[in-house]
Amino acid sequence: MWVGTMRRSIHIVLLTTVLFALIMGIFYGFYVSPLAGVQLGIIAGLIFGLLMTAGFAVAERLLSLDRKDGASQERVNHCASVELECSREAAYQACLASLQAIGRRYTIKLDDATGGILRVRTSMSWKSVGEVVVLYLKPSASKGIQVQICSRPVLPTTMFDYGINAENVEKIRTALAQVIADA
Repeated sequence: MWVGTMRRSIHIVLLTTVLFALIMGIFYGFYVSPLAGVQLGIIAGLIFGLLMTAGFAVAERLLSLDRKDGASQERVNHCASVELECSREAAYQACLASLQAIGRRYTIKLDDATGGILRVRTSMSWKSVGEVVVLYLKPSASKGIQVQICSRPVLPTTMFDYGINAENVEKIRTALAQVIADA
């Protein structure tokens, strides 16, 4: 857990430092000398990067306090499994039907009934640019089908998902159980 947070913090510092240093180096280069502009740009970029990292750390901490289960929102990729007592074909059709529970438009990117993989991309919302939801169907030990539901942001650099991926997984899991119960 700590390693992922540290790695992400280093990425934020580096990304914001380099971008801000370039912009400020060009800006200072016009008003001072080019060499002094680069030096001032690097210093300003480093300060800005550290401030951005501290701001993201505080925001992440505040968002994790809002969780009812006390879990950290450090991860934006969410997965859950559900066991279905039905045939593979019925489980696959239930997976297709359960995608309506997302509540937004989606596009099926991979529809492999024989391989047991269903990959969709959701549309953009005010909470995110979109998510990739993948459903994997595998035989379970109890002669049923195990469906693993995973949801992740489209943008791999997403730091906060505002609970949308966990919500997608839970909505689909609930809808799957409902579709199978109704059948």
